Amino acid sequence: MGLLDRAKQSVEKVRDISLDLVSDENLANMIIVACTKQDNVNEALKTKGSIYRIHGVDLEMGIPPKIVYAIRRGFDDQLE
Repeated sequence: MGLLDRAKQSVEKVRDISLDLVSDENLANMIIVACTKQDNVNEALKTKGSIYRIHGVDLEMGIPPKIVYAIRRGFDDQLE
């Protein structure tokens, strides 16, 4: 077995393990927490008069899993 075949096999094993570690229920909870955080932070930014808002949330299912927030600058009529 060549080096590339072993690397491919290792990546597949890690992918399978990461899918097994995060159940559907846990993933649903992660999404709820991430979106609730987005709403809370956006409200705090609005209260402080900031023109920035979190406009997107990405979940990266790796080891470890990550939540990435995308921030956008906007105008009052776009931020409501």
